[in-house]
Amino acid sequence: MSNAAIEGNTATVTNLRSRADRLRAARAALAEEIGRRFPDYADLVRPEPAQLAATAALLHPDEALITTYVGQVRTFVWAIRPGAPPTFTAAPIGIDAMHEQVTRLRAVLAPNATTLARIRFNPGRILRQRRSSRIRWA
Repeated sequence: MSNAAIEGNTATVTNLRSRADRLRAARAALAEEIGRRFPDYADLVRPEPAQLAATAALLHPDEALITTYVGQVRTFVWAIRPGAPPTFTAAPIGIDAMHEQVTRLRAVLAPNATTLARIRFNPGRILRQRRSSRIRWA
């Protein structure tokens, strides 16, 4: 590659970086103006991280918020309950084993001709009973 071509590319790269910096600054200025003029919208699109106490306060006494992260060799589980400190555990099940378990569970829960036949589901019967307001499950 000739020196002229290299110098031309350097000028192009410098120009593109300069334009990108100007666009970033313009975007930041617009975001700031939107935040000033429409604070509710700004809170909606860029919410503050939830605080543990505030999250726990939203739960009923018999509820818990469970959050999981499945890693390569472990699954990390956090629990938040009202009136109790948050708890954490790491289970020795990684992403491959978790995928296998979820696939098996989905296969069991997925409705198909075999599972529906065992359930003895008759939508016509349910509709007839609903019309007569006497619903009886088979």
